[in-house]
Amino acid sequence: KTITIAEFNCLHLGWNNGKDLKALASVIATYDIVGLTEVMNPETLSEVEKETESLTGADWEHVVSAQKLGRSSYKEYYAFMYRKDNTTYLSGSSKIWIDAGDKFEREPFYASFRSGNFDYTLILMHSDFDNNKEVMRKEARELAKVFNVIQDADPNENDLILMGDFNLK
Repeated sequence: KTITIAEFNCLHLGWNNGKDLKALASVIATYDIVGLTEVMNPETLSEVEKETESLTGADWEHVVSAQKLGRSSYKEYYAFMYRKDNTTYLSGSSKIWIDAGDKFEREPFYASFRSGNFDYTLILMHSDFDNNKEVMRKEARELAKVFNVIQDADPNENDLILMGDFNLK
């Protein structure tokens, strides 16, 4: 069975900014699993979940980072929303990258899932946006290490998907 995977920058989801949650849900509903960046209030995910369930008739669930991510005063949560009839979250698998050396503005967040016989790990991140392109490029180059370390942690897991808002110009 084919599954569909996407990532969306939700642009301050959860701030009282008039976000059209039904419109967001209508986009999410077309996928089986979606990575979300710029989640400002994780409680809003439950509202989006309900809207998505009403559109699809399927149960949806979300996994959210344990804390807000970011080194400055601007911090955000990351999340994955998934359709429970097509995808299973592998319990306890979600982690925030330990950013030794403070290389990322917002540390990557990752979790493992299973869809049918296919198990995989999704790595989600929202890269720094800076007018100095080299700042963004350094962060992008560091992603290779993230990918390799997560891959090497489980030699039986060969299916990793890197997704996010990379802000590269």
